[in-house]
Amino acid sequence: MMDFKKEIKKILKKMGINQTDLSLLVGVKPQQVTRWLSEQSSPAGKNKIKIIELSIMADKGVKGIDAFKKSLKKRGNVDENIS
Repeated sequence: MMDFKKEIKKILKKMGINQTDLSLLVGVKPQQVTRWLSEQSSPAGKNKIKIIELSIMADKGVKGIDAFKKSLKKRGNVDENIS
């Protein structure tokens, strides 16, 4: 089982983003990211997949929201909620 708190902290650090940025990338309210980090809840469904994708991109050295969006466009996987 994946440790989402650890993965989220890694994403924040490696990508150089904050919790609000992460909430925009995943498509949730910032309070939800806070709940995940405090282990009050865990990401589910599409949110879980997005966290896993972000974790992989963070490991590949993708930094910031703009780089993440560019990476998604290259893969043809653009979420319309990410502006």
